[in-house]
Amino acid sequence: MARLVGSGQAKHMIFTGEIISAAQAFTIGLVDQLVQPDQLMEQAEKLAQTICAKSPNAVRMAKESIDQGLLGTLSEGLRLEAGLFGLCFASPEQKEGMKAFLEKRPASF
Repeated sequence: MARLVGSGQAKHMIFTGEIISAAQAFTIGLVDQLVQPDQLMEQAEKLAQTICAKSPNAVRMAKESIDQGLLGTLSEGLRLEAGLFGLCFASPEQKEGMKAFLEKRPASF
């Protein structure tokens, strides 16, 4: 939690056990988006569709870069990111993405 909201906010919430509102959670970066309860599934599906339209390989490597990059030093994280970028850029999905961009059409992964 400290990586998301900072050590001060994390300590305050953990030490006091205070329940915070959704608006507070959004303000401090604990949640990414606020939606009305009746719009939750629609917004979740919209986000999922947006992600699914991207290169599965690129999404997987981006996730790995973020997750693993936070575990080590900045230098190690940057090295990992550069290596994964190279693998991603050499993939057939990158070729399709670039071709689709140039042809002004959605990519087909």
